Amino acid sequence: MSILKIAIVGAECSGKSTLCTLLAKHYKTIYVPEYACEYLAKLTSPELYTLNDIQSINIGQLQSEHLLAQRGNKLLVCDTSPLVNKVWAEVKYGICPTPILQSIVENTYDYYFLASPDFPWENAPFREHPNDREELFLRYKKELLSYGFKFEIIHGTLLQRMQQCTHIINATMGVNIPLIS
Repeated sequence: MSILKIAIVGAECSGKSTLCTLLAKHYKTIYVPEYACEYLAKLTSPELYTLNDIQSINIGQLQSEHLLAQRGNKLLVCDTSPLVNKVWAEVKYGICPTPILQSIVENTYDYYFLASPDFPWENAPFREHPNDREELFLRYKKELLSYGFKFEIIHGTLLQRMQQCTHIINATMGVNIPLIS
């Protein structure tokens, strides 16, 4: 059985995780949480992560996707992608390891949703760029365009983002599962 795989990407604190949870609930499927949070929480000093840690996070994320795809109900909602790890590595260390670059083209998604940073900033563990969200958003957009990936920019309230996503997911899946607000 084929499964539609989507990724929600964007800058920190742009509602991605909450949106993933809501989409999974709406479509009665599961979502793949952002593995970086789990990984960094296990480090003795999470603020001192390395480029090798980002590579390990990328591997863990992809392994989680592979495992959870087997349990998904026609749709797999992914809270991040290797593209995010590329941008993260480049912003933090100025380079991106080849295995992450390879994983971007080898593990594609049927659709990407790029979350606009129009939510108020909230401090949380592992968030690092409160003042760079617009710049990061533009960088993600540039990367999605450079790879030629199908994507939509989502913005507004969570309900508006859900409407934007479900419109595209429904059309892609050939279903009509309306939102109940």
